[in-house]
Amino acid sequence: IPVIVDRGLIGQVLTNLLQNAADSLEQRVERDGDAAPAPTICAQIEEGARFWRLKISDNGIGLPREDRARLVDPYVTTRAKGTGLGLAIVKKIVEQHGGELTLGDADERSGLDGAEVTVRLPKPAARRKTDEDKSDNGEAA
Repeated sequence: IPVIVDRGLIGQVLTNLLQNAADSLEQRVERDGDAAPAPTICAQIEEGARFWRLKISDNGIGLPREDRARLVDPYVTTRAKGTGLGLAIVKKIVEQHGGELTLGDADERSGLDGAEVTVRLPKPAARRKTDEDKSDNGEAA
């Protein structure tokens, strides 16, 4: 899949997102015990016209509906042992690559009822076009 990225930084994004999903699964098992569904994490890559889209879904405890957008702010966490830096770092790295991070609920049609995190990264030609658009508007590329 041709995408121009910093391999180490995107590796950090994947590590953080998968760790969050695993932690959420663990919390669901602690909360629901034997009634908890089999822990599942699903990672999908989709190709769009201008972007690559990575979706990580799980059937963990999900994301809070209230103040969800604040979860990407530094030091904001819903976990007792969390630092609140994981999603803030992910957001920063994704934005440095010209992409977007979206936090949501897993699609019930997938059979999962936890969280879904989507990372959109521009294809190389789309990224160049975005940089050109910024230059045309007087913004730094």
